[in-house]
Amino acid sequence: DLASPFVSLEADAFTSFNLTVSVPIDAAVQNVTTVVSATSQGNTSVFQSANILTSVTAIYNLELIANNVNASVEPSDTIIYEVRVKNTGNTLDTFNFDVTGEKRAWGTLNVSSAKIGSGLSTAVSLSVMVPNNEPPANWSIAFKATSLGNTSRFEQVTLNILVKQKHDLDLSAGDFIVKKKGDPGAKVVFK
Repeated sequence: DLASPFVSLEADAFTSFNLTVSVPIDAAVQNVTTVVSATSQGNTSVFQSANILTSVTAIYNLELIANNVNASVEPSDTIIYEVRVKNTGNTLDTFNFDVTGEKRAWGTLNVSSAKIGSGLSTAVSLSVMVPNNEPPANWSIAFKATSLGNTSRFEQVTLNILVKQKHDLDLSAGDFIVKKKGDPGAKVVFK
């Protein structure tokens, strides 16, 4: 975009002008050539052109979307969180995934990294298995995704886990009862 398409000059004079090249936010990594031509209005056979090169550089960025960040479970139960990782940069990127937090050992990822194209996303599953002997408490772990194109670009989402009291019931008839018989419709009582 030129500030003005016309410039008046005296003989042997020169001038400068500003050229603005607007690059869309989602433009792919590339070199863009803009041709600027100047033609004399007094003699249209006199003209000159210049090529202006604009380099679109890589932008590395990401976004995380978790469907459900809160879960209630009993010890020995497994919950599965799904996190969508979207590449909001303008070039193909590889992302590393990690689980962080005090209870990170409870978590298992279905993949540790993924290549994701610009504007695309992928789903990552995080299975969390609460140990059988875990007392009731509130815990959280975090899912973290890091761009390998620019490792300073990362995002994380906190996943909350409410460990509830485990309710177990053991029922046995005792060793002394082997079997009892009863006629159809009759009650058989075990003591």
